[in-house]
Amino acid sequence: MHRFDLNETYFADCVVSEQARAGQILHVKRDNFGHAVTLTGIARYFAWKQEFIEGYNSHWRIDCFVRRHLLAADPTLIGDALVAALVREGLAAEPIWLSTHRSDDEKGKPYGKLYEEE
Repeated sequence: MHRFDLNETYFADCVVSEQARAGQILHVKRDNFGHAVTLTGIARYFAWKQEFIEGYNSHWRIDCFVRRHLLAADPTLIGDALVAALVREGLAAEPIWLSTHRSDDEKGKPYGKLYEEE
């Protein structure tokens, strides 16, 4: 797993495969020494290399899904910071299409033995 800062407020992790990237973005609260003391998940993202789409050049597509949360900035600001960080870390390269979204988990349920206590 690759981990990197987006800026002083947000941190990301990234699972890397040959043509895709996926991860989450966390809000970081730091102590007086700059160490992370609280991490709050505020977004998830998915990026993949678009090889052939009629009328477009080969490019990366990044979808960033930002939670409705007090610690989450505007989705476009988070998406822009994510793109800059992915390029800086060598995990994506221009051309890039960024789509940002506001989202919340609607519902969920376990399948199989999910919890240790079961």
